[in-house]
Amino acid sequence: RVFIVEEALLYPEGIACEEVLIAGEKGGSYLNVILYALGLGALYGWMVKGFELTQAKVEVAADIIGVRIYSSLDYSLSLIAVGWIVGMQIASFIFFGAIIGVFILTPLYGLTYGWPVDHDIAHGFKTLWMTHIRFVGVGCMVVGGLWTLIDMRGTIKSGLKKAIGADVSGEMGSLPRTEQDIPMNRAVIALGVIAFLTFLFYWWKTDSLLLAIVGAIFLAFTAFFFSAVAGYIAGVVGSSNSPVSGMTIATIMATTLVVWLVGGVILGMAQTDLMYATLIIASIVAVNAAIAGDVMQDLKTGHLLGATPWKQQIAELIGVLVGAVVAPLTLTVLNEAFRITPTYCAANPHPEWGCAKVLEAPQAEIIGTLIQGLFGGDVNYPMLGLGVLVAVIIIGARWYLGSWQSSKIRLFGISTPIPKLSGGPQLPIMSIAIGMYLPFYLSATIFLGGSLNYLVSRS
Repeated sequence: RVFIVEEALLYPEGIACEEVLIAGEKGGSYLNVILYALGLGALYGWMVKGFELTQAKVEVAADIIGVRIYSSLDYSLSLIAVGWIVGMQIASFIFFGAIIGVFILTPLYGLTYGWPVDHDIAHGFKTLWMTHIRFVGVGCMVVGGLWTLIDMRGTIKSGLKKAIGADVSGEMGSLPRTEQDIPMNRAVIALGVIAFLTFLFYWWKTDSLLLAIVGAIFLAFTAFFFSAVAGYIAGVVGSSNSPVSGMTIATIMATTLVVWLVGGVILGMAQTDLMYATLIIASIVAVNAAIAGDVMQDLKTGHLLGATPWKQQIAELIGVLVGAVVAPLTLTVLNEAFRITPTYCAANPHPEWGCAKVLEAPQAEIIGTLIQGLFGGDVNYPMLGLGVLVAVIIIGARWYLGSWQSSKIRLFGISTPIPKLSGGPQLPIMSIAIGMYLPFYLSATIFLGGSLNYLVSRS
């Protein structure tokens, strides 16, 4: 309710699903527009992915007197649609974050510390961005997520008060059907059971009661925080573009400290056991964040169509349980058939084709390398710190510009009020952080969609 009703976030996939369902109900010319769009998207997908008649994205890179520049654009219609739905303002700030990362920070880092030795300029540029500059986006995103929750503390508190108040007073049944959630007392009981089962699982896997207690408590707070952040981000750029891997990286950074203090310093556990304990928490948080974005899209669709929230929430729970059974089996089959990640394949090649058909899984590879680096003392803390600094500067800019929002300036003899840039979406820290973290072609294509929306609306 906080994000969908109070904050009125867009949730692009949720809106798209609503339009499709409405079109199916209305039929006629309204449905024809949707069918034409689906047909165009399918035809384009076959041309690009199936028949490979054109490239999926275009990249441009150059080395000008030692300064490397890089730009890229994806031909994805779905990304253009996301930009169209979120609008020019949000798309612009996402693109602004991408410009900071790709056109400012990456060249500066390359000039200061040197470029990777790579004959392919584009590949070398992307390697430097991936291994260093992207962590700036992670640091910015963590602070941005925390600040967003602080900024919305009143709305969150109000929403919880309404839910608990309606539950205690028995007014839940008297609320309009479209505002009836799962009763808070049942939700709390369910959360308690899940937390206890998580504690037992962690105890079983780590064989340490103290680490299991601390880990379960830490996991509860971390999962709540990043689920809220993921739900917010999904409302801005869609769950398909939600930077779950970035939130997982931030989780690993914090988890490593807790696990090291409890498991390493106090209990003296082996380094491999510490890495395993860290991975368990990071995996649970990553799944929470991924599911949070998808669930919010579904609830947005239901809100727009007048669905009953508690029925949707029950359906989501059933879906999560089914997914928990099916997903591990699917991953096991894929790993047996192709091998997942080059690192695993190098140690366990397929008996028939070795690593020729390996599934890259770059996020999994990065996270595995990060965990090993954290316990080996090889982590990019300076870039994470720079991301925190960027976030603090943006927050300071919001406060400073907000203090001048009632002032006026004279332009060409006309008294003009300074635009309000504080609060709300006018200077959204999370949008800028997302742009710094996502690959440039994603941000650029979203910006293209927002620009097309702006041009069409102007005409």
